[in-house]
Amino acid sequence: DIARNFHVHKGTVSKWVKNFKSGKGWQRQVRKGWDHKNSRILKIHHQWIVDYVLNKDPLALLPEIQDQFGLEFGFTVSCATISRELAKAKITYKVIEKRATQIKEEDVARFQAEMMHLKPHLEQLLFVDETSFDRRSMQRRRGWGPEGEKVVVEGDFLRSKRLSFVAFLGVEGVVDVDLTPGTFTRHRFLQSAEQLLNSGKVHKYPGKHSIWIMDGASIHLSADLMGYLWCMGIK
Repeated sequence: DIARNFHVHKGTVSKWVKNFKSGKGWQRQVRKGWDHKNSRILKIHHQWIVDYVLNKDPLALLPEIQDQFGLEFGFTVSCATISRELAKAKITYKVIEKRATQIKEEDVARFQAEMMHLKPHLEQLLFVDETSFDRRSMQRRRGWGPEGEKVVVEGDFLRSKRLSFVAFLGVEGVVDVDLTPGTFTRHRFLQSAEQLLNSGKVHKYPGKHSIWIMDGASIHLSADLMGYLWCMGIK
């Protein structure tokens, strides 16, 4: 009857009786390092988690914090538990740095007017842009920090060899990509454009990929580039 009322196995009840008779009591054994009454980790564990993300590794992911916690205390806790402890301390996961992009309203208006004049079909559009990266570009962009404060990481951020690539994107996906060491110059970008125009993937206006959409980067404003594109029938 006792086993049925407490929804446990008969062997568990027998163990309770045996422990009670031997003077060990009937309470369930408490795991080392746990506050069983509240089913929460102890203050020392909470403080370790907070100190770890604020002072040792603010870029650590939850599973990484979990692993380090296990090495420190000899038992593991769930990622959800770690997340709750950080939330109690008002520590959030946020971007390390924010960069604002300034948009000139006159440029937007001019672009809109040109597009309204051309009234292009989607197949005519070709979006062009470049990006560059090095080893530092692969570093994490988010970290742990107190609410309302920036996450600042100090260290030796060595720059590796920088690579740049330009991508040409149409309505059906990537049309072409060109890679170069360092950064794109006006001359190097012109070479990429010539390579694509001679590939047969681009046609004269009003053909497919004949309207190129580019930003106001200096390499896009070259007179040689503009003249070449116009001669090739590109808008």
